[in-house]
Amino acid sequence: MSELQALLARFEGLCPPSASLPPFVAQAGEGGPFHVVLCCMTHGDETGSLPAAIALLESLQKGTRRFAGRLSVVLGNPPAARLGRRFGQADLNRVFLPGPPSWERSRAAELMPLLDQADLVVDLHQTIEATAQPFHIHPWSPVLEQWAQVLQGAQDWVTRPMGESFATGTCCLDEYVRDQGKAALTIELSQKGMRPQTTALALAVMDRALDAAEAILSGSDLGNMTSGATKMRLWRTSHKQPYASAELRLRAGLRNFEPVQAGELLSAPGTPELRAPCPGVLLFPKYPPRDAAGQIDGPLPVDIFRVLTPLRQHPLALGWPTGAP
Repeated sequence: MSELQALLARFEGLCPPSASLPPFVAQAGEGGPFHVVLCCMTHGDETGSLPAAIALLESLQKGTRRFAGRLSVVLGNPPAARLGRRFGQADLNRVFLPGPPSWERSRAAELMPLLDQADLVVDLHQTIEATAQPFHIHPWSPVLEQWAQVLQGAQDWVTRPMGESFATGTCCLDEYVRDQGKAALTIELSQKGMRPQTTALALAVMDRALDAAEAILSGSDLGNMTSGATKMRLWRTSHKQPYASAELRLRAGLRNFEPVQAGELLSAPGTPELRAPCPGVLLFPKYPPRDAAGQIDGPLPVDIFRVLTPLRQHPLALGWPTGAP
């Protein structure tokens, strides 16, 4: 049995059969009126937070850690994980809305009632390509800024005004929760895969989420918990390069948060030219798998790379919305 299969079986052992819970959802805590939902493996090949989730649940089960509130830990797409794939029929992190039937859309529908009950959702992701550092990626609001500072999962934050979708015509898991007026954050921990530093970061984020929720249950104010917190670096997407043709290819080795200069050549030798339109750092460079004939295996991604630039002023100074969550 592979390490992943053994960990999935171990997680399943922490999920007693329940008519009221979807599969691969474990619950713990003492039932207080603050519900934390931790989401792992929303993409099946992003397995790095799984060992941390198991460690947290086992510590709660053994009594070596306590949590006065209610905790739910969700494994999003175990079937895709078993196949070593990001998803099966559709991207689970895009289908929290009506649309064509798929296993992932059915999974989203069965998770929605649980997410509706959450007070805080932390969705732990990993990037496909390497990343220079972990980063938050979700809209800005004063409450989400406070939670980001409390969780200390990353110093960098790829953000946007509240209400602006990450991908037009889709709905991500965290977007679905924010649409209910609840706090939901996504953190990209590392490149996909299991490694000790990813487990350690995921577990630290999970612990801080529970500690903060417990402090709130005891009467503390979230804003007071951010005193002395490190100021976050805020980034905005300045450019999305359409994946206009399967002929497009990036040069080898580009990673998330790779610095680029205006006009820098990003395309692979012998392929249509791609240049950075402005200085900044790269986000989500795409190297889709290709078959022996060089054809892309699967649908063409929407964009082949994005360029981020620093947010020169705080969102409050820019007049961004400050509403819920």
